[in-house]
Amino acid sequence: MSSSSYAGGVGSGESRDYSDYFVLPAAPAQRSLWFVCQLNPSSNAAYNVVSAVRLTGELDVVLLQQAVNAVVARHESLRTGVGLVDGDPHQLVLPEALVSLPVIDCTGLPADAVEERVQSLAREQASAPFALDVPPLLRLVLVREAADRHTLIVTIHHLVCDSWSMDVFYADLADAYRGLRERGEAGLGELAVQYADYVGWLDEQVAGERMDELIAHWRRTLSGTAPLELPVDRPREQGRGGDGGRVEERLDGATTAALEELAKQSGGTLFMVLLTGFMATLARVTGQEDVVVGTPVAGRHHPDAEGLVGFFANTLVLRARLPLSGGFGTAAAVVRDACVGAFSHDRMPFDRLVQEMRQTRALERNPLFDVMFSMPNTPPAEVGLPGLTMAPVELTRAAAKFDLWLTVLPDGDGLRLQLDYDRGLYDEATAARIVELHRLVLTDALRDPAAPVGALPLAADAAPAPATGERDAAGSPAGTTVAELLARRPADGVVLSSADAVLTLGELREWASDLAGRLRAEGIAGPGMRVTTPPVPSAALVAVLLAVFEVGAVPAYGQRHDRAGAFVRRAEEEDGGWLITTGPRFDPAEDTAPSGPDAPAWSARDTGPGARGPRCRTGRWPPRWRPSRTGCR
Repeated sequence: MSSSSYAGGVGSGESRDYSDYFVLPAAPAQRSLWFVCQLNPSSNAAYNVVSAVRLTGELDVVLLQQAVNAVVARHESLRTGVGLVDGDPHQLVLPEALVSLPVIDCTGLPADAVEERVQSLAREQASAPFALDVPPLLRLVLVREAADRHTLIVTIHHLVCDSWSMDVFYADLADAYRGLRERGEAGLGELAVQYADYVGWLDEQVAGERMDELIAHWRRTLSGTAPLELPVDRPREQGRGGDGGRVEERLDGATTAALEELAKQSGGTLFMVLLTGFMATLARVTGQEDVVVGTPVAGRHHPDAEGLVGFFANTLVLRARLPLSGGFGTAAAVVRDACVGAFSHDRMPFDRLVQEMRQTRALERNPLFDVMFSMPNTPPAEVGLPGLTMAPVELTRAAAKFDLWLTVLPDGDGLRLQLDYDRGLYDEATAARIVELHRLVLTDALRDPAAPVGALPLAADAAPAPATGERDAAGSPAGTTVAELLARRPADGVVLSSADAVLTLGELREWASDLAGRLRAEGIAGPGMRVTTPPVPSAALVAVLLAVFEVGAVPAYGQRHDRAGAFVRRAEEEDGGWLITTGPRFDPAEDTAPSGPDAPAWSARDTGPGARGPRCRTGRWPPRWRPSRTGCR
């Protein structure tokens, strides 16, 4: 097939002359990503794919430049942009292109300063957007660290590449450099097909009845999904952006081997077991048993596509309704079945799936899910070249395409849990607690496979409670109640900041006192009453706890109330801002004194789907809690 279907074209809106390009249909994924970059310009740079390799030995910079241009000539995608033609995004392919290779000399800097300079340059390259309709969407920088040591930083926009493509790029670059060095020519040869040919083939594969089957499957699978109420530190409307951070945890070799054995016993894979632990973690921090995450897949369904550079990757949506009262093995079976169903229907283009689901869109959220999970199959390896070696360089900068993205990577005989997070939404400490919780969930699942998934990690991880009268880390006596601690704070001082509100002590007391009065009016007071509330981190959650303490009842997390208790949640549409659901109607309760340090402070008994033990957003995660004491540490 010829990829030069037709030439010329003028984009709608501002007139652009594309007569120098081959104008070809864009892939569904390219169209979707192009629209995302138009709606949110800051996401343009967030979708830069940045990597680096260290070249150690005698490097011929001129030959490297020639090798780069040989790779660009081989792959149409590296000469492609995306622009609007006749009202629709199209690929704009240059017949030929040369890419510059600027060299930055750092030979006069100390070794630690050189490394920081490399990381700084990579961040600069990652932060610089491309003009998407001006190909090539490729930039390179060569850093000379010493006479025999260079670092090549490569930036390609995701519109024309994916992670697999980067492996292809470096393999072809190595072959071209080797050919130029040994034979005087790159010798890469012409590809049998180009990316545009694959786009046409894929359109034929997912048309008609096959597409109808895919749509029917995914509608059944994803019907009724709801966004995860993640524990963000700042409101989504104000905080979400492209700047990302990264935190990590490590699983040692013994734990990794045990998880692999657990995967065999459950009839699944290590990917599925690790995903089960991550979904259990998300259920724990959100209080939602219906968990939806995304995962990238290669999308190279044609054998001729394996050696191409291009945007082939597709995104699958993985949904699991976790049985929180069952053991980890039961949950792993649920996740395994969800993965098998998703991967057997992986040809559904993600942008088409979003259209077919017809969910209400919000700019502050991603379509269908806000959390990604991935586990690359093969780590990048060192490549030997004439006179030098080429090895990957780990870059510290991470762009935030999603709220959270957990990547599991090989690390010696163990595994590295690498969590990228959106700095606009999360503090580093919050992200670190989430990835730590994932590690603890996995290790405790191995320790006690029969333990309910909703109870992981186990309280055995908590440190022993201090003796009575001993002061805690904040310097307060261990028997101090929450009310006594708050009484020491000024009424006009901010004591609570969350995604839904920023409250002074006076405002928080007003919320809690109003709710306490409403609970008393419903007959909900005293240690025999349990007040259940959703475990969603928020100002409302804190107010509910204070109100429950004030009426002397016992708080619990869950999604429904006991018949002899109440379920409470914040509801701005309700009179007074609270929704209180009870069983039988009670007579108003008499005023009760605030609970003391020896009153029950928590009920861990299940209250239905999604119920779980307590969690605090301060201190270590999971919290250390003390029986018969108010609050948690």
